[in-house]
Amino acid sequence: MHIILLQADLSLFIGRLHPLIVHLPIGFLLLAIIFYFLAFFERFKPLKNAIQYILLFGAVSALMSVGVGLLLSSNGGYNVDVLGWHKWLAIVLVIISFALWAWFKWGKEHKVITTGLMATVLLLITATGHLGGTLTHGERYVYEYAPDFVRTQFLVHNGIEPDKLPKDADSILVYADLIQPVFDLKCIACHNNDNRSGGLNLTSLDSLLVGSDNGEVLIAGNVPNSEIFKRVSMNPSDRKFMPTNGTPLSYTEILLLKEWISHDLDTTMAISSERLSPELKSRLAISYGLDARKKSFMEKLQLPLIAPSVLEKIESNGFTIRKLAEHLNLLDIKSKDSISLEQLEILMEVKDHIVWLDIHGSKVGEEHLTQIALLKNLVRLDLHDNPIISVEVLTGLQHLEVLNVHSTKVNDSIVGAIEKFPSLKVLYLWQSAISEQAVDSLRNLLPDLEVNFGFKLKVVVADKDKKE
Repeated sequence: MHIILLQADLSLFIGRLHPLIVHLPIGFLLLAIIFYFLAFFERFKPLKNAIQYILLFGAVSALMSVGVGLLLSSNGGYNVDVLGWHKWLAIVLVIISFALWAWFKWGKEHKVITTGLMATVLLLITATGHLGGTLTHGERYVYEYAPDFVRTQFLVHNGIEPDKLPKDADSILVYADLIQPVFDLKCIACHNNDNRSGGLNLTSLDSLLVGSDNGEVLIAGNVPNSEIFKRVSMNPSDRKFMPTNGTPLSYTEILLLKEWISHDLDTTMAISSERLSPELKSRLAISYGLDARKKSFMEKLQLPLIAPSVLEKIESNGFTIRKLAEHLNLLDIKSKDSISLEQLEILMEVKDHIVWLDIHGSKVGEEHLTQIALLKNLVRLDLHDNPIISVEVLTGLQHLEVLNVHSTKVNDSIVGAIEKFPSLKVLYLWQSAISEQAVDSLRNLLPDLEVNFGFKLKVVVADKDKKE
């Protein structure tokens, strides 16, 4: 067993000379091609005598390079498809190189055939060298800093593409959208369905959870003992460091993997989750331009522009308008005085844009509320100082967060209606017809709801007998 291991190490040692030796045939063969084309000119014709010797050196060194390359590839850890093309193109290059040398040495001079062979050698050097670079540095290495039109034509991006991710942070999943694409880009070449280096397949979560030949590589909630994390975060000079070839995982990618493991491999966790650390959210913003904040309902609204003539029409009918956010086209509308049903009808032209509505003291009745219920994106509604008794008709406002009905005639029956507002956070009820018992019941029923019932002063009467 010791001898076998020794031989395996020696084989790998010799194989790793491949990057050193491979430059010899490239240099010799390119020199021969340069000399050949220079010899077309009278003053450089003597160079033709050296070409056959240069070709021989090139062919022999190419054969040596292929030999040590085969030893290196036997260690595994390379993309099977790319390695296959690289290997066979290199073998063809060796054969053509020897053929070209033999042609120069013993063949009859034929410019077309010779030029064709030289061009073939040049193409083989280019293609074989490119594939070798892809195996060593990854597909993105050559094109990463090229002009946009070159990257678009030749670079297949198989990793995280921020522009293609959902705009809503709640919809960007840590594993599916950020971690698996990293595996696809940097790990899958060696750990796929066909080439399971070490018995590990990273093409899907199911195959990842199966583990490797040595057992589990992920332990939910246990980062230090998760083998895959140890491998990508250890010193790159370590023999066990992964990936063995190509671009290592960035700090942000390692941090993503760490937090995903620490949160029990939760595949439903989005980047907006409060469980994610501020450091990771900051790194996501720096690395990918991702805003990991949990956005409010209003921030998620995407509404078209409103024609100025429409806004002028609304203002001329007794309303004041304030834009809450210019780029979101959200409106805060207030009535100046009492309003009619006809005036409310005018608001229907921008009903999706109205998120705040203040119509306090506008003599609003139940019939007005039926129209207000059509403002589906309302977040704040101020109805105080109006003769309303019930808000049941408004329960369809699924995004309403603040409701002000103080100084109205609402009574204890409002408790049942308030339960039907799924997003309600703040409720103003003072100086209404509701009882303290109903308010207490509401607070017990909805403990997360802030019920503002005003202040009640307690009058303490002094005991005359205790004055003295």
